[in-house]
Amino acid sequence: MGMSFLIVIPREQYSSESSSSPGISFWLVPTTYETDTLRKILALRPVPVKSASSFPTFHPHVTLASIPDPNEPDGDMLALRLRESIPVGNPALPLTFQSVEAGDTYTRSVYANITPTSELMHLHAHIHTALGHSANTPKFPHMSLFYIADEDADARVKTLQELGRKGVVIQGAEHATLDARVLDEVDDNAIAHLNGFTASEIWIVRIEGPVEEWKVLDKIVLSTGEKSHHYGFAHFKDAYHEMKDAMHARAE
Repeated sequence: MGMSFLIVIPREQYSSESSSSPGISFWLVPTTYETDTLRKILALRPVPVKSASSFPTFHPHVTLASIPDPNEPDGDMLALRLRESIPVGNPALPLTFQSVEAGDTYTRSVYANITPTSELMHLHAHIHTALGHSANTPKFPHMSLFYIADEDADARVKTLQELGRKGVVIQGAEHATLDARVLDEVDDNAIAHLNGFTASEIWIVRIEGPVEEWKVLDKIVLSTGEKSHHYGFAHFKDAYHEMKDAMHARAE
């Protein structure tokens, strides 16, 4: 697919979510229904913290890949080119929570390990190959629940313990379960005993600045057995140039 133009910073251990340098990340995100339930959990502030950077708001996701920002001035064309790394018609992926752990980095403060299915690992490898980068996503696959600053490092284990005490996190022998229904003021539409989610979309996100300022560049809907919403790079490239030609014509 010829994506070597993206290799602008040869840093083998690059991870945009843990770097101060701007980067691009590919996220697997849940269905809207599952997202609504997960957001109720991610909105919790189980323990007091000192840093304003602790417990920021972010969309639940599994990071598939992270690369340095290509510095493409045309944001629309950048999104179109990045799309090419995603296989056309890729199906939605059922993901299972394997366990929930407290980590020692900001973006992996408290996170759910995801069972590494062959389909998920194949997609992970495919995207990295298309991007021309080695597949070195830290702790892949996982879904972060909370980002907690190093200043509040002791809050990471305490947060996990509090989630267990409240029954929000239930650790099983083979998988973990998240339950928002045990929380106060949670409506009955929340999913009880969520032991995973369906990755229904891939988001392409620019990671730069504070977490709340990260920008979604594109969303690719994964196939559910019907015709995929992802029609391929050529289709979008043609549409893009048609739009540019129309804009130039109006300007004249």
